Amino acid sequence: MWLRRWAVVGIGGGALVTGIVVGDLTGDGSDVAELSTRVWRDAYQGSMWYPMWDKGFCRWQLPPEDAGLHAAGYAGDRLVGSFCSVPAWLRAQGRTWPIGLAGWCSVAPEARADGLTLQLVEELDRRHEAAGLAMSLAIVMGDEKAIANRMWTSYARANPDRLRFLFRFGYWAKVLDPTAVARGGLEQYERLGAGALGPLLAASAGNASAWRPYEPEDLPHCAQLLDATTSRFEWSLTWPMERLARQLQGEAVQTFVLTGSGRIDAFASLARIGFMGRSFIDARVLDLWCAPGLGPLAAAAALGGLCRRLRAEGVPLLMAQRTSMTPARTFLAAGFLPLPGKDWVVALFPRDAPRLDPPRTWSLLFR
Repeated sequence: MWLRRWAVVGIGGGALVTGIVVGDLTGDGSDVAELSTRVWRDAYQGSMWYPMWDKGFCRWQLPPEDAGLHAAGYAGDRLVGSFCSVPAWLRAQGRTWPIGLAGWCSVAPEARADGLTLQLVEELDRRHEAAGLAMSLAIVMGDEKAIANRMWTSYARANPDRLRFLFRFGYWAKVLDPTAVARGGLEQYERLGAGALGPLLAASAGNASAWRPYEPEDLPHCAQLLDATTSRFEWSLTWPMERLARQLQGEAVQTFVLTGSGRIDAFASLARIGFMGRSFIDARVLDLWCAPGLGPLAAAAALGGLCRRLRAEGVPLLMAQRTSMTPARTFLAAGFLPLPGKDWVVALFPRDAPRLDPPRTWSLLFR
């Protein structure tokens, strides 16, 4: 999740900060979507790409049963700051560690002078310790021009034991609608490249009809595929069945399964996350890609078929994090472009944590 974002776990109560009450997030997450959209637009509109999480996405990711894991700042009944968390479990060094995946760190401009950002950090630290989390993982934007980068870099210098920069990573991008992507491009090279190379970028081989929508009875098969995909990674998330079920089916997620010879050979879980450049792009982000039994050529063909299906449904852009779950030989063969590895994975509030040497193989999930 972006820091822009992070994670912790919750206790009630609230501290009064210059008229702003810091405590638990109330409601269903819709207010977080509205706040983050306003904050990101004010900070980055027209200067850099930024994600946009709509109300449905935040309801999916921030359900009432996790309400105690989120901190918020209110001026009266108006949300002016948020710092939310999703509980997770990290498998590393032969153990499974309870952690947070932190995110949705947004503070309204009018509340920053009151020190609300650091008050939320302190609140999350208290919740983190009370929950017994080993650490939280999050993303810090790598662009040094970004407000978030400057803020968290400064925070890490002042608090090296509370925020550690671990390693950088990049993304995959598959252009499915070159016209829409060119229209949204901020830089001239983005617009010209998408326009000139459009047919090549959008091309995909593979059978779109081999993929069908996920159904609840597919859950055990998907869990087996996920474990087979990640079990040998140095760092990976483990998924209790109830958490995986929520990940695969919800208001802002599409999951597809690849069937062949009467069995499920692969599945793909895609989150609906918009990106704003010059204009809005209603993109998908590939959260989980699991095809452990397919060879490189078969996996690339399967991924190409998924791209063809998404393009037919009107999806203009498919993004994915570049991890061990999304290998280059598969994604390059399916026509994905590797984007530079600028963003940082960071560890927040590491206490009872595994060694934080950068893993050689890993798969995590951020927003």
